[in-house]
Amino acid sequence: METVIDKNILNSKIALKGYNRDELADKLGITPQSVTNIRTGKHNPSFGLINRMYRVLDLSENDAFKIFFAPNLPSK
Repeated sequence: METVIDKNILNSKIALKGYNRDELADKLGITPQSVTNIRTGKHNPSFGLINRMYRVLDLSENDAFKIFFAPNLPSK
């Protein structure tokens, strides 16, 4: 299953933590360009990267679900 993220919620969580692109990339172990691609929806993170983002951004389970999994659920 392809991961689709809610980039609006993700971007707000990144802003709340105060990370710039380079800082977040360093903490996640990815390139700054990869951070940009994820934030703009050009690239979807792997499950391993989702797990690292969960920890680095100190997301609640509810936040993580809304960002990474809720957009995948079919609507009625």
